[in-house]
Amino acid sequence: MKKITTFLSVAVLAMGSFSFAQSAANKQQVPFVTNGARKMDVSKPYQPVKHASSQGANDRWYNYGAVMDIVSGGAGSLAGNFLFPDSNITAEFSGNTFGSPWVHNIADVLDPTSQFFSDPAYNNAGEMIVSKTSSYALDSLEFQFVYTRNISSVDTLLIEVAVNNTTSGATPQLPTYYFTGLSSLADTVFFKDVAYNHTTYSMGVAGKAQYKVVLDSAFAADTTAGGWHLATVATTGLSNISAGRLVVSAIKFIPGYSYSLSDTLQSKNRVNFVSLEENGDGGGNGTFPIYVKRDFNASYIMTTDVRYDTPANNTGWYGSMLPSFAYMGSNSSGQTGAEYAFEHHLISYKLRCLSGCDIVSTNEIEKSESAILGLAYPNPAVAGGEVVIPVNSIDGGSFALEVYNTVGQKVTTAASSNVNKGLNYVTVSTKNLENGIYFYSLVKDGKTLSTKRFNVVK
Repeated sequence: MKKITTFLSVAVLAMGSFSFAQSAANKQQVPFVTNGARKMDVSKPYQPVKHASSQGANDRWYNYGAVMDIVSGGAGSLAGNFLFPDSNITAEFSGNTFGSPWVHNIADVLDPTSQFFSDPAYNNAGEMIVSKTSSYALDSLEFQFVYTRNISSVDTLLIEVAVNNTTSGATPQLPTYYFTGLSSLADTVFFKDVAYNHTTYSMGVAGKAQYKVVLDSAFAADTTAGGWHLATVATTGLSNISAGRLVVSAIKFIPGYSYSLSDTLQSKNRVNFVSLEENGDGGGNGTFPIYVKRDFNASYIMTTDVRYDTPANNTGWYGSMLPSFAYMGSNSSGQTGAEYAFEHHLISYKLRCLSGCDIVSTNEIEKSESAILGLAYPNPAVAGGEVVIPVNSIDGGSFALEVYNTVGQKVTTAASSNVNKGLNYVTVSTKNLENGIYFYSLVKDGKTLSTKRFNVVK
């Protein structure tokens, strides 16, 4: 099946000078990066690959971008770019604009313990849940992308996967970093550092396994109904994942042809990776520090300036991949770093439970044929901030969302009007709430359909 993908113009990324510094919490801190590059929008619709036959209590496909698109009510958009090992070739963008490809590797960290993978508002009843005490295995990895073929060479995708099973006391394989000035906000902007090897131009995480996917004419002709290419690998040889540990993957394109700056990618074989943006290029429905996820799911890129960096000329990111949300534009008040831009590469992971797993609760569906009450986030919430509570309404109608303290006193009614059919998001202010545990109940026609809880901390 032949497909045509249109990409818009992109400018070469520009980054300022900055450096790492050690924090009191023994975590590295980095400043935000001013977003100096437009993204390439993708003109095709997002069509996540379905794996319904494998979504069960013992194994499950995980894709963080897909679940966050559900959380955001389908407000996400696709952005794409060329994936090429270096900048020694010319790429033609729309409007007859030429420039060098500037993304050379991509990476992704999966944290399956995120509440967004267990909330019945976003997931199907009976699906596997990985908790912080679960151990599990990665059986397969799948990369959804676009491969365009113009010449007869055989190309390669190099897929690297590692597990941060470092024992206590050893140097962590995925150390934790945060952005300057936000350490007191706990996991608001914490992320795992994905090491980059400037000698091999690939992921530098210890203990990685490598898998190669051959890109030839047969692969190019094999697409999904939506026109996507899928590279799926069985992750044999990878160690099991102990409780509290994460999976990290990295992908790069290895062309099977020679090239120079006088060549253009439009006349060669090329790979375009695609990412799902939760709220476009920042300025969406959430801003730091209110928007708190408290998990380590993140996608990364390796850019031209960091790839060609040296220890002597260290830009601050030498030896590290850059998380997508490092690129924060200025908000309407001129505050740099105030708006986030979460992007998630289309990389899916098939996990298999080894011990300690649960399943998405069926209780919410059994209790109510009207609505499903989701998990509040962030949880715990910061006093003086707010929490967001999802309500997935089956048929719409009038609901009340009531909040109680531990002695049964109603402290606020967050919603008491009509809600739309489908996912709704109710915001609860914590400005007047003391530290402690609170219960929130979904009420319709005087009947409590479901009750859950959240914590408030200072």
